[in-house]
Amino acid sequence: MTTTMTTTIRTGTIISTERITPTVTTTPITITTTHTTRDTRTEMTTQTLGVTGMTCANCVRHVHDTLADIPGVHAVVVDLASGRATLQVEHEIDTTTLRTMLEAEDYGLL
Repeated sequence: MTTTMTTTIRTGTIISTERITPTVTTTPITITTTHTTRDTRTEMTTQTLGVTGMTCANCVRHVHDTLADIPGVHAVVVDLASGRATLQVEHEIDTTTLRTMLEAEDYGLL
């Protein structure tokens, strides 16, 4: 890109400056987006658990978040009144894994 600049000096004389070739450095920007989809053809299994130690809505949220972080779990519903958690899973999750995750957060598994 070549630009010719013209400037006016106080006395009213117009002087054309020499051609200026600015150097413009552009860095390419890479934007990466990740879209995760679940294969709807995967057959899901439902697991229902008895959970102990829940006393309030905050406990329900905490248990929900703990169980939802387990790989293979697609959906979690936790009911305070019944003390139950229902999981939609790709494959049945081992009871030892569930117990370990819940006990680490001070809840229990029946």
